[in-house]
Amino acid sequence: MSLGARGEAVRILQEHLIKAGYLDKQPNGYYGFHTADAVSHCQKNHRLEANSNPRPTTRPKLYNLVKTSTKSDFGVLEI
Repeated sequence: MSLGARGEAVRILQEHLIKAGYLDKQPNGYYGFHTADAVSHCQKNHRLEANSNPRPTTRPKLYNLVKTSTKSDFGVLEI
C-alpha cells in the first residue's frame, strides 16, 4: 500500500489508525499524506521500520492496539 492507493483496505487501515490515536481524520479510503504520516508515526513509536508502508509487522501491531476488529479485517489489508 502506498500513496495514492484507494479502497476498502485503506479505509480499514484508517479506522485502526484512528482507534489507536494516530489519525484524526475521517476514514475516506484514500492513502494520502495524512494516512502515510500516521502509519510512519505508529511505526516509529513501536520501533518498526518507519517507511509509511503498513507492512506485515505494522498490521499486527495495530490489531493489538485496537483489539476491537476481527483478525479477518487484516486480510483485506494484504491487497
